Amino acid sequence: DGKRTLDQMATELAVAVLERDQECSRAEVSISAKLFEPATSPVTERPAYLASHVSVRSVSVRDDKVRPLMKSVAARVTGVTACPCAKSVVQALTGEEGRDYTATHMQRTLASLRLTLRPEEHVMFGTLTRILRESMSSPVYPGLKRLDEAEVVMRTVKKPVFIEDAVREVVLKVARELGHLHPGDRITVRMRSVESLHDYDMLAVYSGTLSEAKALLHHG
Repeated sequence: DGKRTLDQMATELAVAVLERDQECSRAEVSISAKLFEPATSPVTERPAYLASHVSVRSVSVRDDKVRPLMKSVAARVTGVTACPCAKSVVQALTGEEGRDYTATHMQRTLASLRLTLRPEEHVMFGTLTRILRESMSSPVYPGLKRLDEAEVVMRTVKKPVFIEDAVREVVLKVARELGHLHPGDRITVRMRSVESLHDYDMLAVYSGTLSEAKALLHHG
């Protein structure tokens, strides 16, 4: 109805289940959807939509009364990462040290961010998707023309990043931008790099509380 967010809806539903069924002591509601955010292609500025998968989960309990216990909000996006190691080796072999556009291999990277929150807290999905996309070498765009493709390639190669560093950047961004949330809220970040040169994928995962993430921020 435009008045409630998905996480608010999930929380209301989880409470309503217990209010209707007096035999239940715990209820969980999950909602998932596709999110489309307006964007433009990098050079030709064609209208486009960046797609992501979003989900919420809410838990309510009955003890002395029916109450919401916790909720989680999550987003999953696709991006691109470029390999810093291969770029460094190519630079050394070709004498191109310091050159931004030295060749390297790139891979599609699947990134997700989940926050486990208090029932009264709220985080916008757009904040989660932006943090994920900014932490990789480049977002992916639909319907690119050749000039757009070339720009994405140059941007990606200019910002090489290992997925473990991209995961660390997500955690630090959450600590900076969402540090007002409860210190016990949990952050889970997962990135899988679908490798282009290797016959295996790379996986990096972080899970910890917001207070632990802020400690990482303060200690560099």
